[in-house]
Amino acid sequence: AIDVGISGGTPPYNIEWSDGALTEDITGLTAGPYEIIVTDNNGCVASESITLIQPAVLTATAIDTAASCGASNGSATINVTGGNPPYSYLWSNGAITPNIQLLTSNVYFVTITDANGCIDSVAVPVSEIGGPTVTVDSVIDVNCGSSNGVIYINATNGTSPYSYLWSNGDTIEDITGLNIGQYNVTVTGANGCIGVLSDIVVKAIPLSIPIAFVTVDSITQKNKIVWRSLDTVSISHFNLYRESSQQGNFYLLAQIPYDSLIIFFDTLSKPNERSWKYKISVVDLCGRESYLSNGHRTIHLKAIKHPNYIRLSWNHYEGFGYEYFYIYRSVEPGPYLLLDSVPLTENQYIDSFMVTGILHYIVEVIDT
Repeated sequence: AIDVGISGGTPPYNIEWSDGALTEDITGLTAGPYEIIVTDNNGCVASESITLIQPAVLTATAIDTAASCGASNGSATINVTGGNPPYSYLWSNGAITPNIQLLTSNVYFVTITDANGCIDSVAVPVSEIGGPTVTVDSVIDVNCGSSNGVIYINATNGTSPYSYLWSNGDTIEDITGLNIGQYNVTVTGANGCIGVLSDIVVKAIPLSIPIAFVTVDSITQKNKIVWRSLDTVSISHFNLYRESSQQGNFYLLAQIPYDSLIIFFDTLSKPNERSWKYKISVVDLCGRESYLSNGHRTIHLKAIKHPNYIRLSWNHYEGFGYEYFYIYRSVEPGPYLLLDSVPLTENQYIDSFMVTGILHYIVEVIDT
């Protein structure tokens, strides 16, 4: 929950939170950044960014000691960081301590639970001295809804030839046609000694898509975000993120159905106050989210009138390459006409060709 206090300005206040809430205080929140924008009765605006934190992620790492060939003298130890102690342990062999001993070669699974009920699990492979050393060559992840994953491994040391037994029942070196999941393999050398490899993960992460551009819509006067189309049937929706007032801190702004237009209007944006930066991701039908795209930042244009000229200044657009800023001017109610252009190293312009009437300006960049 976030409890804020508002003072100064002229009540009543209009409140807008980044998650869409319109009340002064908000509850039922997950960890992450939140931004509040407050507008008073005179139109004056103030904003604040708040980040809710949580304990460090519960993380477990394992140390294993190989057993002698054919013996039961291996061991496994779990080290835990993060979360909220104390921790409880439950191993696949029924043990409840962080260390287990007298083990044969096998894969042992342990679940760790902290005082808050947060859970982590680890697979610990215990091999045998004199057994093969097993490593992963590569993993090909699956397409969502398909069974086309592949795992390539390599066995060395020990005594060849080797025999293989995978957790899915396969008995060959490299396995194909895999679903999303976690796989283990036991490799036995000709001398009967065993090598074990665990926790080989086959996953599905959708392809990310780039934002095409962000701009200020001429009709709504709100930010407009346009992204590239993606020709696939396995997408559920897009997640659009917006940077808070803390640089580099992005929060989820909207979830947009895949069958919607590839355009989103940020109705909470205030382009006349500052520039805004956005990123987008793809969520597939399996519920897996892609990496976030590169960010795109709008151009925020300022115009200051002096007795004999108007000074324009703006920030640089972020998101794609360009060579020039193109400056357009309109004398109300006429159309916008190209006034001039300046190289990308410039971010200001002096309009000394004064004309009568109400003037409007646009600064534009074109993707190279």
